[in-house]
Amino acid sequence: MLKEIIERTKKCSIVCGVLTLILLILHFVPYWSFEGETLSLGGYVWLDPSNPQFAQYVIHNTGAEANVNPIIFMSVFIILFGILGAGVSFWKPKNGYVTLVADIAALAGIVFFIASPMLRLSFMWIIQFIICIAIIVFSILAIVCENKVQKLSANNSSMSLVNAADRVAEIKSIGDNAVTVEGSKIIDLKGPDLSHLITYLTDPAPECRAAAAQVLGRTAADSAFTHMSHLINLETSEKVISAMRASLASIHENMAELHIQSK
Repeated sequence: MLKEIIERTKKCSIVCGVLTLILLILHFVPYWSFEGETLSLGGYVWLDPSNPQFAQYVIHNTGAEANVNPIIFMSVFIILFGILGAGVSFWKPKNGYVTLVADIAALAGIVFFIASPMLRLSFMWIIQFIICIAIIVFSILAIVCENKVQKLSANNSSMSLVNAADRVAEIKSIGDNAVTVEGSKIIDLKGPDLSHLITYLTDPAPECRAAAAQVLGRTAADSAFTHMSHLINLETSEKVISAMRASLASIHENMAELHIQSK
């Protein structure tokens, strides 16, 4: 389930990035049509803000003079945060929060499309307005999925700790319930219990490996000694290495003690 939600986050982020790129492209395609001419939003802001024919077109249709300032602000937000937003959405799509950058561009578009009559002189504003809303929708979906991923990851981490604690308790109970060799403190582990503890020496949790080594250290099992002698060279946890060293020394002493008792 976790992988599925991560995949959904990734898809929503990528869709958000694609929509942001489309918004950027539309910023530089013909937007207004007047007297046989066409003018894009980007072209008007950065190349031709004082076009006299366009100024007359705006006055005729809105009753007010063309004001480039709001469109400059919108253009800056869309270009700057659009490029950044699309970039991070493609770069780190598994992190839903990166889509918030694209949201800034989308929100700027929504605000200025609503506030500026000049921008609504073209049917293109509806298309770009819908794209802005879609960016925010997919961003919300990506963030919701990201929150689910974080919660599931935290739960899985907690479950791993709980399971490890349960395994440690089981390991200790094997040692506590074992029969001691007569006349000593050495526990007599054989068959399934001994095999079970030896298997725990390769458990993913270091605390389980250390606990298994400690319990085996109370035995005189040569099979445990052999396995630990090999595994200690592969071990990465200093805590487990220390437990295995103490256990090997203890098993060696226990074997010697039983050898003396047998004489």
